[in-house]
Amino acid sequence: MKRPSDPGDLPEPGEGGAEDAPSEIAEVFRHPVTLLAPPPGAFAAVRRRARSARRRRAAVLGAVVTGCVAAAVFLVPVPGGGGASSVRPAAPPVSVLPSEGGDRATPAPVPSGTARPPAARPSASSTPVSQITACRSAQLKIAFGDSEGAAGSVERALVFVNTGPRPCTLYGFPGVSLVGGATGRQIGSPAERTGTAGEPVLLRQGGSAEAGLRMAQVANYDAKTCAPQKARGLRVYPPDERDALFLPDDTLLGCAATGVITLSVTAVHSPTAP
Repeated sequence: MKRPSDPGDLPEPGEGGAEDAPSEIAEVFRHPVTLLAPPPGAFAAVRRRARSARRRRAAVLGAVVTGCVAAAVFLVPVPGGGGASSVRPAAPPVSVLPSEGGDRATPAPVPSGTARPPAARPSASSTPVSQITACRSAQLKIAFGDSEGAAGSVERALVFVNTGPRPCTLYGFPGVSLVGGATGRQIGSPAERTGTAGEPVLLRQGGSAEAGLRMAQVANYDAKTCAPQKARGLRVYPPDERDALFLPDDTLLGCAATGVITLSVTAVHSPTAP
């Protein structure tokens, strides 16, 4: 008995072999092959599936990173009083969202309701007085304070009030003179300075400082020497300012004669305690 692989089993030429009838393979390749185009949208669908897979990978990676960061922040020990340690409160987690253009992850915006610590602002109490700006005339209001009679004169306090939104300082002597007439013409000599300049005075918002004003009794002067004249009030220049404030008082009298000084003023100081 012969095996199937024996050469004797192969058909001889002319006995119904491959040369007598063409095979199916030869029949196929006898005609030209036509390549078929892929269905419309096939490549777009493949790209969408690839992007979707990248987004899922980015989302999973972002969630893992966020969880690790939140756990690390929550478990960091913070030194407390008495040698004990406390646990730092967890920070709000930051969500990681995939972008539309690929697998790059971007942090999501912080919710509007999340509380943020306010920025530290230096307070007036922590700032040296020498570094606080001087008070300007525009932010000051002036008024008469307490008055006290003396021999041949009257002493009245000039009160400066800070009406501005920020603290400011006053240092030195104000300029004071009597004014009268419709145009506010100066009457006689300005007030002379008495005492020393002292220290800068801090005026917080709504705070005040004082200067002492002594006004001599004009009636005690010889009329020919004094040339008394009725005043409408006082023109007051805050220290180091060129814009004056007006303090009305139509009961005041001044000496219009040159060289007669009826006013004297002290430097600005903190308000006198009652």
